[in-house]
Amino acid sequence: PDTRQTYPNLKSTGFYTINHVTEAIHANAHQTSARYPAEVSEFDTCNLTEEYIDDFPAPFVKESMIKIGMSYLEEIYIKSNDTRLVIGKVEKLIIPEALLESTGHLDIDAANTVTIGGLDTYFGTKKLGRYQYAKP
Repeated sequence: PDTRQTYPNLKSTGFYTINHVTEAIHANAHQTSARYPAEVSEFDTCNLTEEYIDDFPAPFVKESMIKIGMSYLEEIYIKSNDTRLVIGKVEKLIIPEALLESTGHLDIDAANTVTIGGLDTYFGTKKLGRYQYAKP
């Protein structure tokens, strides 16, 4: 049977990327969750562009506005649902200057980043407010 390749790839190389999914690519990004044979490129099959930046060893998604390059640190096996929580270290953060607010926060709305509910339902984002640190 075909298996997902993300975990074996990050274990063998020690690196992986996290790429924000945008409104423009959400359908393509969803399709990457299919179980393709190891010899099939999800980038090609799902009409996304593989992008290597500087000397980072794992590919980013070119169409993504916010890109995070990670190195593997450890994992925690979760017996109750037979999954692994992967812990990584941020090695590279790629953000367009226009998305960085003067406070240091990211303008996620301007990036057109989407959210996901469950496994298959995508939503747009809308900033509702920003508040001071809550104290009693």
